[in-house]
Amino acid sequence: MTKCSKVSVITATYNRSELLKWAIRSVLSQTFCDWELIIVGDACTDNTEDVVASFADPRIRFVNRSTSFGEQSGPNNDGFSLANGRFIAYLNHDDLWFPDHLELLVKFLEESSADLVYALPLSIDAHNLPFCGITNTELCYDPSHFAPASLWLLRRELLEELEGWRAAHSIRIRNPSQDFLFRAWKKSKRLLCHPRFTAIILPSCSQPNSYRTHIDKQHEELTYKMLDTHFREQLATTAARQTTERLHQLMCLSWRKRFGYMFDRICIRLGIHPDAARNTLALRKKGWWIDYLRKMRGLST
Repeated sequence: MTKCSKVSVITATYNRSELLKWAIRSVLSQTFCDWELIIVGDACTDNTEDVVASFADPRIRFVNRSTSFGEQSGPNNDGFSLANGRFIAYLNHDDLWFPDHLELLVKFLEESSADLVYALPLSIDAHNLPFCGITNTELCYDPSHFAPASLWLLRRELLEELEGWRAAHSIRIRNPSQDFLFRAWKKSKRLLCHPRFTAIILPSCSQPNSYRTHIDKQHEELTYKMLDTHFREQLATTAARQTTERLHQLMCLSWRKRFGYMFDRICIRLGIHPDAARNTLALRKKGWWIDYLRKMRGLST
């Protein structure tokens, strides 16, 4: 009989074994240990399976799709069909968790009775410069936020109710993860932001042709730095300073930026995602963003 884990971690991947190994290490370093890690390859053709097997941990398993879906929504749905955890977490293959990520979010989810919680967004570019993705002080979801799936912890019942992720080419919102959050918000689900950085997002869009270069130096350096508590404090200080500067800028907006801000608030009041509204007005086809990302990353569209 299979033991049920409290948290099922799902990682969608495609031919990035050099980065995936660091993502796996960040799961293994968690202070919360009651997890299973399900890695779903999108028809991987590299040594991903061997890299996963090299960790020799019974909590980690790898499945490889026979056909490529082309983006993470399909593999993420496949992973959920195999998951047995009460809670679901996602970790993109190019992102990293601090050791207390799961511990803090599990506690927060249970104590808040939320449907989904997510950590404060913190991205780092190719030059190791941090950027915080929220400029207001409201620690609850707003459709103007961008909260990558690597930051989430949610109840499996929410995934079941929303019937998983929708494919990128079927939605107006650029990213399927943000489409999922928006649909949950539309159903008045309780979506809360934890007031702490517990993960680092390393967007591949900051590194053109990232799927061809196969460089992992930044991930290796960050993995060891993240074990030092002072490193997070340094990132938080830098991000706080940037947030203060951005809040000041919001008070001195040009008319164009003021219009953009008001446009977002009107869309949200009407129950429309601002990103979807902009893409519709710009006559962009569904899935245009994933096509752009694949081309920029060095993949076929």
